Amino acid sequence: FTGEVDMFRTETLRRSDSHGIPASRIAMLRALPMFASYTDEELVHVDALVYETTLPAGARLTVEGHVRRQAFIILSGEASIEMCRSTVGKYGFGDMVGEMSLLDHGPQNSTVTALTPLRVLVMDPREFVTLMSDPRAARWLAGDLTAQLREAQVRTAVPPQARRHAVPGAAVHVPA
Repeated sequence: FTGEVDMFRTETLRRSDSHGIPASRIAMLRALPMFASYTDEELVHVDALVYETTLPAGARLTVEGHVRRQAFIILSGEASIEMCRSTVGKYGFGDMVGEMSLLDHGPQNSTVTALTPLRVLVMDPREFVTLMSDPRAARWLAGDLTAQLREAQVRTAVPPQARRHAVPGAAVHVPA
């Protein structure tokens, strides 16, 4: 064994195996777009930050306007996204749910309901902050949130002339 400092700034021991974590678990984590570039050792640390559970169809992961202190990464199944009581999209494999409230401590901006049974990874605030201390995870999340914002802009059908006159770099208000 050799000591090293890992991405989470804790002293670890490097081993040739995955610290007793089944290879299938490591493969499942690596299949998630967020963790595709992580080493086995880094995935062992990610695994320690999450727990896996199954939610039945109809379960609500988030409720618009309510505060919930968990983030979910969907491993299997499908969930609907509602804003202002209108369905605006779906989540599936690899999507993260509930992260915005953990970032800004505000209420959920949508209701996310399981359409099918869901297998999810769950993170509480402390684990989420630890994960986001890794620049790769933070960049992935920033890219994912940017893509969601762009999709929301398209859904709200902001007239092209209104977008053309926006001040570069200025915040864009997207109605919910």
